[in-house]
Amino acid sequence: MLCFLQIGAVEAAEPNCVHEQVTSGQDRRHDIGQDDFLSVGRNHTIHTGKDRTEEVGNHRRDKTAADHTVDIGGRLTQRVQGRAELEAGQAIRQRTKVVELHAGEVIRLRGPGGTITLDDGGVTLDAVVIRLKGPLIR
Repeated sequence: MLCFLQIGAVEAAEPNCVHEQVTSGQDRRHDIGQDDFLSVGRNHTIHTGKDRTEEVGNHRRDKTAADHTVDIGGRLTQRVQGRAELEAGQAIRQRTKVVELHAGEVIRLRGPGGTITLDDGGVTLDAVVIRLKGPLIR
């Protein structure tokens, strides 16, 4: 059984629909007093012709069982009021032409063999062994 629901014209609701299609000529709004749940058995596709805005009043959690890919045509800006953490089980790789890190107080790189610290006192190399390869230039 194929069901169609035409907003603003004839409304038809069949109890045992195999397919449902909703068409609206202009705007469509949903106001829900409390909770909203959506369960999709297979794929879920959203296409937005212009801008999309989401606002969450409290916590947000996204969980993806396999890969997660994001393609951005312009810039990516992220602002975090508190602390930001990124943890990867295997590796973190970034590829770009220029990497700039700005810190108001300290930049610290830590590894199993030592630490490099950049602060207002200068650059500190703290390691089991420090090897310099190549000519030293003053």
